[in-house]
Amino acid sequence: MADESGKATDEGNEHWYEELVLPVLLHAGRMTYGRAIREGYAEAGLDDIPRLGPRLLGGIRRNGGSVGSVGNVAKDFGISKQAASKLVDTLVIRGYVERGTDPEDRRRLTLELTDRGREAADEFEGPTVARCTLRGNGPLHRDLQRDGMADELREELESILPSESVRIATGPELDFETLTRSESLVSDFLKLADRSMEDPLLRQKLMESLGPLFRRKELSEPDDARLRDWIERATSMGVDLLLE
Repeated sequence: MADESGKATDEGNEHWYEELVLPVLLHAGRMTYGRAIREGYAEAGLDDIPRLGPRLLGGIRRNGGSVGSVGNVAKDFGISKQAASKLVDTLVIRGYVERGTDPEDRRRLTLELTDRGREAADEFEGPTVARCTLRGNGPLHRDLQRDGMADELREELESILPSESVRIATGPELDFETLTRSESLVSDFLKLADRSMEDPLLRQKLMESLGPLFRRKELSEPDDARLRDWIERATSMGVDLLLE
């Protein structure tokens, strides 16, 4: 929103944070939290749990086994019924849960934890407290410097899990053209990324190298447009890491 002079008002700024900045940062926080959970399971020898498996196993434990239907799982997780059915099937096949029906209502689906499923659920039983650090360089840096922003983000993160602190360690947007001319490791990295964006043969080689990973994770391979988007995003993340 702008006033008569054309300047953004405080109300407009608040809308910006609520509608864009906070959801983007919270999504990154959820991704980091999920990655930490999966790494913990892998260290415990439970590395075959699918991406949403820990959340479903925890829900089964808390709700006494009854999940109602695959449709309920899909709605709670924000995924399609097909994806929810595949998630349940995978956990059954890998020995984490057993499928059944509610004797009082045969339309209701029940999922009981097996010994292996209880072991997985016990692995992260107890309170979890998050300490979040925001890093990277980009246009959001200026907006994140607003007084009280770290406290606001911590309060928002509290809606997902107990949060001790949020630390903002971001930097201003980088000038990639200048970095490319710097004759450094960063410039070599940027030149390779540019070649990958321009050369379909390089992207094909990249896709071939990633193929085993997609097959192992039972994921469909991305099309060229999505691969280019991944390369662009990976370039920004890589430069941030190299400059730390």
